[in-house]
Amino acid sequence: MSSTNEIIKSKIEDPFLSIVIPTYKRVNGAISAIKSVLVNTDIVYEIVVINNDPLTDNAIEKFVKNKGSNISYYINKKNLGMFGNWNKGISLAKGKYITILHDDDTLDKEYLDNMVEAIRKLPTKESIIAPVVKMISKNKKDNLITSIRNNFLPKDRKLIEINHKHLVFRNPIIGTLGVLIPRKKLIDLGGFKEDFHPLSDYYFWNLWLKKGFKIYRLNKILGSYFIESNETMNPLSLKKMVNGSYELRDKIIHEQKISSFYKIISYMSDKVMKYRMYQVFSEKSYLSSIDSKLVDHILINKFSYIFLSMVLRLLERLLVQRRVL
Repeated sequence: MSSTNEIIKSKIEDPFLSIVIPTYKRVNGAISAIKSVLVNTDIVYEIVVINNDPLTDNAIEKFVKNKGSNISYYINKKNLGMFGNWNKGISLAKGKYITILHDDDTLDKEYLDNMVEAIRKLPTKESIIAPVVKMISKNKKDNLITSIRNNFLPKDRKLIEINHKHLVFRNPIIGTLGVLIPRKKLIDLGGFKEDFHPLSDYYFWNLWLKKGFKIYRLNKILGSYFIESNETMNPLSLKKMVNGSYELRDKIIHEQKISSFYKIISYMSDKVMKYRMYQVFSEKSYLSSIDSKLVDHILINKFSYIFLSMVLRLLERLLVQRRVL
């Protein structure tokens, strides 16, 4: 018996790309996400909306009903959890490539044409490609840093190859927003694992590289990531994110036999990430509760945060080979 009710079925049989929109109790956000990918293009694509709320009303159904023949809408019979919902959407999709668009984010109107053009230039089709996305914050204390960061985002449309050393500096891909992944290969590797929540994407990029496949970043802003509304932006998830990121970076250094100097880089990244979390919540009590190996609990100030961020970016450019296509 199916665990999902099919409400509306797409008439597209062989899409090149599937845009999966998992949603849970955010009708307005889901509608905004859907609107952002309703574009005129020659690319054959489908939109798969998968609702994880069995008790939902019919607001989303009403919206998508007359929006095009390329939209499917499903409602789970029970809550499958965040990554369970992602994986259900992936299994229902039919595209050669897949991307996940969360119900709290949006993609730019140029996204489809730019990303498909880029992926067709790659030397191997078993590659992941991610766009640059800008972070948008409603937190007044965070607006300045976020604005400065967005002003320095790359816009040159170059394709940069991502390797394990990039993963030690930070997760170079913000969530899965707009990331194009070969769908069958994603399914073969087991999808996104709930056990690694809230870092399932970070762990998956590491697994993908370990399997010998490639990851590229297209240096063009093609999406918007809304910080506060994101499901991982709660104290418990953030504690897991900070501690889990440190552990994953340490694991990568060990498994890939990367120079022990990168442990210092991991330490610096941990400091920057802690302050970033503080900016989101503005709660010293939360930040001081994070337990992380080799890291004290003294809060660094804003100037130290900016300085460390600049040093990390400089070291990344100096130490990590930038293979450009």
